[in-house]
Formats: sequence, structure tokens, C-alpha cells
Amino acid sequence: MGLLNFTDFLFESEKTTFGIFSEGSTPIVIVAPHAVDADDKNTLEIAKELAMRLNAFLAINDTFHKPCEKKCEYDEDFNHLPPVVDGKLDWSKRVPEMKTFYDTIEEYANKASKLSKDNNKRCLVLFIHGLKHDKYDIDLGAGARSAPNMVINAEQHAQSKDNTGEITAPIKFVEEFREVLKKKGLKVGTGDVFSAWDGQNGTQYLQSKGIDCYSIQLEINSHLRDEPSKTAELLSSAVQEMKDYSESIFYLPQDVK
Repeated sequence: MGLLNFTDFLFESEKTTFGIFSEGSTPIVIVAPHAVDADDKNTLEIAKELAMRLNAFLAINDTFHKPCEKKCEYDEDFNHLPPVVDGKLDWSKRVPEMKTFYDTIEEYANKASKLSKDNNKRCLVLFIHGLKHDKYDIDLGAGARSAPNMVINAEQHAQSKDNTGEITAPIKFVEEFREVLKKKGLKVGTGDVFSAWDGQNGTQYLQSKGIDCYSIQLEINSHLRDEPSKTAELLSSAVQEMKDYSESIFYLPQDVK
């Protein structure tokens, strides 16, 4: 399957006071919660182009940044969900825009799921992040972490301590994604740096809502982020190469070439 030339797409996005949103036509959602340059540099560019190439749904926060030492304007970590009170996320502990952000992700995931193969109501959600060191080119976080000869979840791993997250994508699927990326010459971890198994991690949100989707956090190192267009092309190619295994999971229309 060839790559889609994203410049051929009419990609209409809506810029709000705090983010960029766009609906797609495939069962894929791209999310960039830390797209302020001071946080995860160039994840905005990677997320936009990746969504264009895959004709995916897109949600970007390009205004609110990770907390600074002294409370300042637009200070909110959009990847850290509020605490659960009486069985529900207490959004009063976060800025209103963050709730809107996740409400939109939920809306997009529901719409994307309806586009999946045979209407199996499952979508793929990729959270784009920046990795600060170069141990890996990309680290895949899906509520699990590598152990000798296997990948294990938070409940099984001693280092998880009190983390309460779930596995957000089947281990076989994550391992397949890792192998596709490795064949492209990348050093790839599986939750070795950021496992996304904290129950308040943004990657866990759709699981908490009971939506049947595969959510994966992609931590991308600075060298790859320095070439956002090339990295978006690489990731798009990897997702499309997953198609043979993923036919029963999500469907990429034939017009994504």
C-alpha cells in the first residue's frame, strides 16, 4: 500500500481559543495534548500531518502547557486527568477547556468507531508526545511495560506501585506495531519509559468511558521531532503496514494509498 500525499487532501480544521480540531473519515484519532513548543516540540506538526496522511480525526492542545514552578497563565497538564470522585472524573479540578478537549476526543472516538471494518465499532487512538532522551526513538505506552521475554501490565509489574490503569491496546497489537517500526530502523520500547498505566494518564481516558478502542501513547525523541514531516510520513507508513494484521480490528479505506 503506497503512501497518501497529504497535500492532495482537503483538510479542514477548526482553530479554537486553545486547540485545533478536525473530523476525519477513517477509524483513527490523532491526539496531541502537549503541542505547545515549550513542552513537546513539533508534536503539533507531526500530529497535523499524520492526521492528514491518514485522513484521521484530530485533537490538539496548542495553548495550555505543563505546570511551571510558579503558577502562570495557561498552566494545565492536558495529559493528566482529574481525580475520580464518586466514580466520576472531577473536572472542577481542571480548566474547563480540558474537559472540552476530552469530550471532543470521546465524540471523535465514537464517530471513528462507526467507520471501522464491518461496523465493529472499534478505533485506533494515537497520543503523540515528546521523549526527552534518546534511549529509544519511540516508546509505545499502552498500560504495559517490557519484562524479560514478555510485556506485562501494571498489576503484574512491581514497578507499577499504585498505578491503576488498564492495558489500552492488546499486547499482540502493540508488539506488532513495535516490530513494524523496528523494521524501519528505529529503536522502539514498549512502555519502558512511559507505560501509560497511571489511571490519570490521558491515554486511559477512553477506557474509563467504556469505548472500545485501542489507545497507544507514542513518545517520540527529539531527533525524530526535529524532522516532523519525515516522522509523520514514517508513522503513517507504519500504521498502513499494520493493515494485514489489523483487518479484523480497524479498517483503512482503500483511498488511503
